Amino acid sequence: MTLLLGYIIRAGVGESLLSGAQRVLAVSVPGDAVWLICLPRELAIEGVKKHHVLAPRRYRLSAISDAIEQGMLVMEDVPLPGIWQMTDTDYAQEAASESERKLRERRLQKRDARWNVIEPIVGTQRAQDIVPVVYLLRREIEAQAKAHHVSIPTIYSWIHRFWAGGSCLNSLLPNTNYCGNPGKRKKQSVRRLGRKSRLFKAGLIATEGYVLKSGDGERLACGYALVKPSLTVHDAYLHTMDAFWSTTNQNEHGYLRREMLPELQRPTQVQFEYWGRQLYGDPLRRQLMGSDRWATSTLAVAGSAQDQVHVIGQMGMIDSTSTDVYLTSVLSRLKVLPPMHRTIIVDVRSTMMVGFYLGWEDPSSATSLQAIFCAASDKREIAARFGIDLEDDEWPGMLHRLYLADNGEMKSAALMEAERQFRFGVEYVRAYSGQSKSQVENQHHTDHKALDHKLPGTTRGRQRKRGETPPSKLALWNYQEYMHEFILAALHHSKQEVPDRAPTDMKLAGVPPTRANVFRWLRDHHARADIPCSLDQLRAFTLPDRCAVIRREGIYLLMDDGIRQLSGHRYFTEALTRDVRWQKAAASHSVVKLTVKLDAQDLSHIWLPTAAGLLRIANVQAEQILLEGITLTDWVQHIEDEDLRKDQGRDARDQGDLDTLNRRGQTSRKAATEKRAEEAQLPKKPSRKNQATGLRQNKADEMAHMNPSVFHKTNETALHEGVSLSQEAAEAANRAMDTFHEGSER
Repeated sequence: MTLLLGYIIRAGVGESLLSGAQRVLAVSVPGDAVWLICLPRELAIEGVKKHHVLAPRRYRLSAISDAIEQGMLVMEDVPLPGIWQMTDTDYAQEAASESERKLRERRLQKRDARWNVIEPIVGTQRAQDIVPVVYLLRREIEAQAKAHHVSIPTIYSWIHRFWAGGSCLNSLLPNTNYCGNPGKRKKQSVRRLGRKSRLFKAGLIATEGYVLKSGDGERLACGYALVKPSLTVHDAYLHTMDAFWSTTNQNEHGYLRREMLPELQRPTQVQFEYWGRQLYGDPLRRQLMGSDRWATSTLAVAGSAQDQVHVIGQMGMIDSTSTDVYLTSVLSRLKVLPPMHRTIIVDVRSTMMVGFYLGWEDPSSATSLQAIFCAASDKREIAARFGIDLEDDEWPGMLHRLYLADNGEMKSAALMEAERQFRFGVEYVRAYSGQSKSQVENQHHTDHKALDHKLPGTTRGRQRKRGETPPSKLALWNYQEYMHEFILAALHHSKQEVPDRAPTDMKLAGVPPTRANVFRWLRDHHARADIPCSLDQLRAFTLPDRCAVIRREGIYLLMDDGIRQLSGHRYFTEALTRDVRWQKAAASHSVVKLTVKLDAQDLSHIWLPTAAGLLRIANVQAEQILLEGITLTDWVQHIEDEDLRKDQGRDARDQGDLDTLNRRGQTSRKAATEKRAEEAQLPKKPSRKNQATGLRQNKADEMAHMNPSVFHKTNETALHEGVSLSQEAAEAANRAMDTFHEGSER
């Protein structure tokens, strides 16, 4: 059984060789040894403090492997705590108040102070290399203890915590945020808490007051829930006392009357408000942790890349280039899009492309970080988006220890923060020095010749000559179709044989020496120097931020102006209702601004940083066509085109509204003229009373005029049935209507 560095080994079925869960730090196959360290939360030894971490311990590799194969031990990849996966920006946004933000800054300062002490000891080396010879570090530890005025056991404790936490910088954060046991109710006191009353101080009463018993807090919270605009806090308090702290008496008339218990035998209104807010009104505040942003120096590597690289994961080359292909929009083949930028990462040892990112954004640290995340994660999900089914481990990847990049593209605060958190390095080559990154430049050339320059709409990497058809007019493919072929081309390249890269024992074993097989063979035989990491934590640092707002219905993305909402997309999940920002928006029916993590090429979901880790939130509004291949750039461009179309038709809409007003006014003026002409022919101008009489007869005359056949048929049927209208009844009805109108005029 192969033991993987950074994995957790815990007890399985039967008697276990280990006490509690332990992390794999180092493996020595020739020496039949493995070094494990207990996790802090698993320590339950009497006399040992919970925050203290024991030193790594050596075990026989064969014994541990046999126990895992027999099921006595279980090896699994346990993700890091969610609070370790927060960036500084996300950490600041989650701060509930200014005082809490200052407390978090002090925790980060303590973490940095601890790291400054142990960095000269463990900062530039792997646990795999240090743990077997940790006894040789005694002099360095003593020197650091003397220089920083810290005890030697304290430094050992910090180093052990760093290793037990997966070599994560945030594992050095102090646990002061758990002081006071936040989120847990204190045990019920046997005496009344708070300030003593004036009556008790004056000696007028014998007891301090009512002491809350078990269940009283929940009763007070139920009563506090009654508070609303029509019911004050005092009224809710009285209702609660009437329900739980009162007696029922019957007076001399037989009526029942509720009487509250004496003041010393029931809670006060202050206690009512306190427990009501604690258990009902105020949700628990989440404790978030982040990381401090500070720079690290880069390591200068002399000689060529092949001279220094002997294992996979030791060095990766990253670079960006244009795809040289005009594409069309997913929404319309007539809408032409410019060539995208492609960022790829090539493993120097195996020459396999391990990560990529394609988009219309300019090359920057944001696109490079997304390529780094792609290189470290499984490619099955992204391949499935474009209709390609990959087998397990068909396209492996890892987080490299060192990246060679162009001078300028990757320099940013976000990259420096990720570099600090995951402890990888970035070396910037000289400008106009393509030979310094020869492998990734060769990969660009291969991709252009094998795919880009064979597609319709290609520029062939040069400007159009006189007489040639513009490549934009020849564009046919869209983003979905291009990505499908690019992934297939990358898979084909990884399956090409490179015998000079394959180790001898791999050739003797009869394994085809393809790039992917070389990568997997070296990885499985411990010829690797990559950095173990949590994908959720890496995702939090690599995915770009996007401004959004949260409402009761869910999360809405914002346009580039940060004001308008992106129509057609709404993100929601049941877990979002437990977020304090959603609760605030739902309670106040308002909009709360926040920042989410978003892959601009995949609008099917977004990621929201929370104290429990990154929360995946699905798109619940968009139609299926908006989730299949359409990118954020496509949809934003579509909205902007719709805005232009509406602006161009504004004159027609305004003219139509004006025509409507004029037409209605002309009709009203014509009707008024005809009415005045008819009134002029009358011998006497009718009064307002006469104009309102005979409405029923007028209605009957109008109906007969509009449809005389139906009117006469109805009258004949009525006469045939012997129904006749009495003249007196008609006059009585008219008099009643006249009386009604006279009353309304008065």
